Amino acid sequence: MSAMKDYALGVCAAHPKEMYDLYDLLCDGEHVEEAVEMELVERNGGDTYPSQDVFEIMQGIADILEDVPDEETLVMLEVVSWISDNPAFMEEELSYWRGRLMRHEARAVAC
Repeated sequence: MSAMKDYALGVCAAHPKEMYDLYDLLCDGEHVEEAVEMELVERNGGDTYPSQDVFEIMQGIADILEDVPDEETLVMLEVVSWISDNPAFMEEELSYWRGRLMRHEARAVAC
């Protein structure tokens, strides 16, 4: 595995709640791929002109990621964009992050 991919997965692992919330928002939705791509463009300083449906998804993404540092947000969105065109993979990731979040919360309670 490349160092960049390891870094990206580490960033995601540091934010299990946000990753779960992202996949929960994006699974089974229309315009998912377009919304993720436009969010990346916008966060990189580009102009976007989304439809109302896409704008609402983008607003949900922004709300979920508002407390995550900008650099990490870009990494997380890039990871999501790798599979945003495949609903089956998105569902698998939702399940994975649900489990990861539950383990993270259990460890937090135990401490």
